[in-house]
Amino acid sequence: MRLRLWLQNIKDYGLNISAFGLYIVMQQLVILPLLSKVSNDSDFSEIVFFISIFNIMCIVFGEELGNTRIVRSNVYKRNNLNGDYHVILLTVIVFISSISLIGNYYIGVMWLDIILYVTIIAFGIVRYFSMAYFKLNQRFHHILFMNLSYGVGAIIGLYFVTIYDFYLAPFLFGEIVSGIYVLYTVLNNKVQQLTLAVTTEFQHTMTTYAQLGGVSIIINAIAYLDRIIIYPMLGATAMVVYFSASAMSKMISLVINPISGVILARLTRVGKDKGEEILSGLVKYLFPSLLLFSIGSITVSYFGVKIFYSNYFSDAIVLIIPIGFATALSLVSFLLKPFLVTYYQTKGILMIHVLYAIVFCFSMYFFSAWWGIIGFAWANVLARLTQLGLYFFMVFAGKSREEVEVASV
Repeated sequence: MRLRLWLQNIKDYGLNISAFGLYIVMQQLVILPLLSKVSNDSDFSEIVFFISIFNIMCIVFGEELGNTRIVRSNVYKRNNLNGDYHVILLTVIVFISSISLIGNYYIGVMWLDIILYVTIIAFGIVRYFSMAYFKLNQRFHHILFMNLSYGVGAIIGLYFVTIYDFYLAPFLFGEIVSGIYVLYTVLNNKVQQLTLAVTTEFQHTMTTYAQLGGVSIIINAIAYLDRIIIYPMLGATAMVVYFSASAMSKMISLVINPISGVILARLTRVGKDKGEEILSGLVKYLFPSLLLFSIGSITVSYFGVKIFYSNYFSDAIVLIIPIGFATALSLVSFLLKPFLVTYYQTKGILMIHVLYAIVFCFSMYFFSAWWGIIGFAWANVLARLTQLGLYFFMVFAGKSREEVEVASV
């Protein structure tokens, strides 16, 4: 029995890693390197800027709604409820679309472009949210096939890049093809009943979602802030140099991020005692993991820039070490986050990331003034170190969700 469970865990982790890895490889090693070679610095910087906004919105609004569903799944199951999530998802997409279209009157982007941006983002949010269905039902192979279909669509889109200079085509066709797969799978396999019902848990779910979304927007805004801030501050060339140095080191997240997702799904099925036992065992290996992640991140970043972004290599080389350290710290935090989300108050997690954001903003301002773009990179290291330290503080000194609930009775 234990062997079967062990093999099943290996299979699930492997499927989730392969699925996430396939998506990252397609985006970071195929689409973006090709676009960097067929477009000028200005066009490529705009592509990177859009992808940064896209990733933030998909993770904050799509993935975190899915994580909320996973975290609260036992409550809905216990009360025999089904609803809320599709209403929230639809509301989010309508809200984002409305704000984007109204805001364009002041921004002045071409209407065709803004419609394309909104369409790609809407499809991306749905794709990220749909992963929660598959995780809850332990059907990780569907996530792999979903991302495989994204890759097929992206390859079709690359044809339009080379023939018509339609730079958004890989992202648009990737989302459309993967969206078709998700819709077919959900309806055909009855993974989840699609309903717009609102239940008695709606308010509690929205509170959890808002708190997790707040944490996520801080994490991801800072993670992609380099691309958003450097562009207006230092120009297009500086931004793409920083992007080329940081993009490859983050490839290691294709291993850790999906593992984090599987851990979160697993924690909903085990008791608190078992979960805390797993957490205590994990903590022992986090510092050795930090060393390995640092070495791996710096190495991957060096060779990645040299091979895939060789035109920026000479300028990016000085950024590789601080970016590698920052990436390693974030990866260790990824491993701890599922336990904090499951067993600790989301309000406390939100406060941690408010402090994390404050440290980053202040250090970014002063370090950049003193050392330019290199200072910006080291500010990210300091902020990530602060985040990990506060994670450990919550694990060892914070009150769990159960303790707070008991105290309030």
